[in-house]
Amino acid sequence: MKLNKIFMALAAMAMVGCSSEDVLDFGATQVAEDSNLIQLDENFVLAGVGEGDNVTRTHWVKDGSLKNVFLPILKVAPKMDDVLANDVDVLDQAVGLCWLGQGAVGTDVYTNYQFYHFGWLKTGESEAKIECSKLMNGALYDEIKFTADGGAAGEEANKANFAFVGTKDFAIGALNYNSGIYKTDNKAIFGGKYIVYYPFNEDFKEVGTIPALAETQFGDGTTTSAPKALTDPALGRATFRYSAPVDIEGGAQAGGFGLYNLSALVQLKVYAPKGDAALTDKIDKIILYSAKEQLLKQANLAADKIVAGKEGTELYTDETVGAKTITANFKSGDELVLNEEGSAQSAYITVLPKTVEDLVVYVHNSTQKKWATVKLNSTEFKANSAKLIKLSVGNSSFKADYIAVDEASLNTALTEASGKDVTIQVIGDITLTSDKTIDEPNITIKGDDIIVPEQVTLTLLYNIFSSLRYREPEVQSVERSLCQCYFPL
Repeated sequence: MKLNKIFMALAAMAMVGCSSEDVLDFGATQVAEDSNLIQLDENFVLAGVGEGDNVTRTHWVKDGSLKNVFLPILKVAPKMDDVLANDVDVLDQAVGLCWLGQGAVGTDVYTNYQFYHFGWLKTGESEAKIECSKLMNGALYDEIKFTADGGAAGEEANKANFAFVGTKDFAIGALNYNSGIYKTDNKAIFGGKYIVYYPFNEDFKEVGTIPALAETQFGDGTTTSAPKALTDPALGRATFRYSAPVDIEGGAQAGGFGLYNLSALVQLKVYAPKGDAALTDKIDKIILYSAKEQLLKQANLAADKIVAGKEGTELYTDETVGAKTITANFKSGDELVLNEEGSAQSAYITVLPKTVEDLVVYVHNSTQKKWATVKLNSTEFKANSAKLIKLSVGNSSFKADYIAVDEASLNTALTEASGKDVTIQVIGDITLTSDKTIDEPNITIKGDDIIVPEQVTLTLLYNIFSSLRYREPEVQSVERSLCQCYFPL
């Protein structure tokens, strides 16, 4: 990785206080001094351009190779002549800037400044050119308007309806949507080296390694579905990215940086053999399962390893948090349809890089109310790569099993198994959120744990203690002491 520089446009010289929400607790070896702060102009921006076809929070497109395209998410349905900045939630599209401190770089970082996406550079440009507080080689959200009604809250803004509010010396079609212009509400930040990451984590409030978080549920199955196309913005939100070290110093213009994808993109392609009786059946749930918890919900990245140019799992510290399941859910009416392989439908998810030695995939056929099991065993997910998992599940693959992966599927399994002498398999730990009574004398529940919080009551009317494993949740105390960093005006 190369060392990039971002030059800042500086203006008013009044010193301001740094927010305790952005500055993390400083250890004894790191001292924040007034002299380290540099003032930011209210019009300050920094620029990011795709590094190896990657940029910030985006959707994915396949254009010769996998690339990322950034378009903001609407918070309201736009009307003709609406300004883009007014119709999107800019704070939802944010990166974090982590200061590496003074002196030798260690594993930890010391700030978590929020910067949000607010525009694009022109194609071929890598640095923002600012003249008289105006961006000359790109466009900001408040310089773009909609040319037509269309779109709904939660959808991506349609760039086909973009036009400049005023005039530019280039056409709107010249914008590079694989780039980013970023702004911040911070008035001053520490000068020095930074690592940029996406998506911004507002809960990252302690000095330490950078937490890379992963989604473990794609779609809730009730109001939303897992991504069924690369262009689904939810897929971009679930892709963790980080930058090479960036040096921030004073100057007259904002330079560029690039973000690298840590997450792996996974395509779950599900289909049935030609002429199979299960063709046209609907699939409403796909579960990746590791009994050894080798799937990851969090991996912490060491700053010194990023600086050294390491990649993928080499960036990890020992502070990883495993997961037994990653689930793709599909709401009613939006399920995957079982077709032959040539016209197969797919779900798309992301995972943090890891080799999973015991991977099993469960596929639920909502038409038959049956499950298929596909054992994949050792499977490697590599950083910044695409992984295709083929799931051939014909009619004979589906069995009348009862599987629970969350509270909703546990309730469904109990309803479908009522009055039968069957076993419900718990896949991954399930935490109850409401009181539950189980009054089935012939049902056996086995597998992973059912967690009963203090405020929830689980009532068993029959003696099935030997079959049902349940436990109270673990209580963890997390200290979040912040540096109260105040500076004179």
